[in-house]
Amino acid sequence: MAKNNPKIRGEAMSLLFDALKRAQGDESKPNPAPQAESGATIEHSRTHLLLTYSISALAIFSLAFTWYFYHQNQYIPIAHPPADQIAAAPSAASATVAQESTLAALPPTASGADSLTYKNNSWTHPVDTKKPERKKHKPARKAAKSGLLASTATDPLKAGYLALTEGNMDHAEHYYLTVLAQHPQEKDALLGLAVIAQRRNQTGRATEYYRQVLREDLGNAAAAAGLASLTMHADPVTAESQLHELIDLKPTAPEFHYALGGVLARQLRWGEAQQAYFKAFNLSPDNALYAYNLAVSLDRLHQPAAALPYYEKSLTLAKDPTLDRDQIERRIQELNGSR
Repeated sequence: MAKNNPKIRGEAMSLLFDALKRAQGDESKPNPAPQAESGATIEHSRTHLLLTYSISALAIFSLAFTWYFYHQNQYIPIAHPPADQIAAAPSAASATVAQESTLAALPPTASGADSLTYKNNSWTHPVDTKKPERKKHKPARKAAKSGLLASTATDPLKAGYLALTEGNMDHAEHYYLTVLAQHPQEKDALLGLAVIAQRRNQTGRATEYYRQVLREDLGNAAAAAGLASLTMHADPVTAESQLHELIDLKPTAPEFHYALGGVLARQLRWGEAQQAYFKAFNLSPDNALYAYNLAVSLDRLHQPAAALPYYEKSLTLAKDPTLDRDQIERRIQELNGSR
């Protein structure tokens, strides 16, 4: 009966149509959920890109700062002043000031024994300051094939010094070795051989000769100054400190002041070098090297009038092979012509 009842069928159809309309209405409405999900994804992508760019920029900035800091802290060597800011001087001037031995012009027996003792890495006054007695030398034998003058055989030590001052290092070496063959601990012969080795750039041999002198005479000023002059090439700061210490202990040793002048001149500290050379020359006014280097330092300080008499003095003193007399004479002529 329900199937044939038109009223029931009408209500059922009405409910069905309502359900279909609601379904169609739901399908026609926009779906908000997918749009919301799409917006969140885009925002997340933007945030990820921004973070990536920030990290990259920070890394680049860190690298740039590291590079700048590294180069700012690099050692900058001392630059030589322009040539037009330095008074003209013989070309040998800087070489002589910076490299020549402090003992180049010392005569025999000039080294002597000093009242200094090197102990525990410092120089002090010894308890016993008695100077060792100088050994007497026997006349050296004349070498059969040496070709040396017989007159020099009476005193090979003086002959060695004479040959050294004339620039004949081979003959000087022969004489000094002759002395050492008879007197292995003779200080003046050892010092002469040290000077020869230093002029030949044989640093190791020169150092050993100086140390051999100090083993026998710990207070020898010439050997101490020689060692300091060898140190200045590798470590000028240490050499300067050692020389100041030596000068405080023995201010009357010209070797110390001259060696200090060489250390300072090598660093282009001409004002301080001039003072050191002046003190050395005052303590040993007959030393040609002291006079010459004092002249050079004054010349570098643009004081040609003050330098001139010391250039002239260096020529009138004993001949020294380390000085270029021709260039010194030309410089003297230039200074006289500029008056």
